[in-house]
Amino acid sequence: MKKAFLTLLLGVAATVVLHAQDYGWGVGVRLGAYDSGVSAKYNFNSAASMEALLSFTYSNETLLTALYERNIPVIDRGFTFYYGCGAHIGGNRHLLLGADGIAGLEYHLPNVPLAFSLDYKPSLDLFSSMKPHFDNFGLGIKVTF
Repeated sequence: MKKAFLTLLLGVAATVVLHAQDYGWGVGVRLGAYDSGVSAKYNFNSAASMEALLSFTYSNETLLTALYERNIPVIDRGFTFYYGCGAHIGGNRHLLLGADGIAGLEYHLPNVPLAFSLDYKPSLDLFSSMKPHFDNFGLGIKVTF
């Protein structure tokens, strides 16, 4: 009885972990309060991913951002909480170089190659202005494959 229960418990745990991120690549757009643009995300495995954003701020600056993210399955199948950090570089009028954080919730539709996300991505421009951007909430949609 104990062996059967342990086998069942391990099977359920493996299923939850395997469904944390059930796609390899996602490409789409992110519309944010400070910047908006295109996004590409690669899931290394169910727990870790890398995301690149090419975005444009509302003050006409261009940014390239790279983020390392950790993924945790939550709520139900298809939902993933993610958090991470990274850096950005860009500019238009002057060089922008800074640090970024991210935390969000993503929902990957079952049997449909689409994922939707709601996130918070604060950032701090270093060197040129030391200006923080703490109001950067965003909505995203990605085609997954």
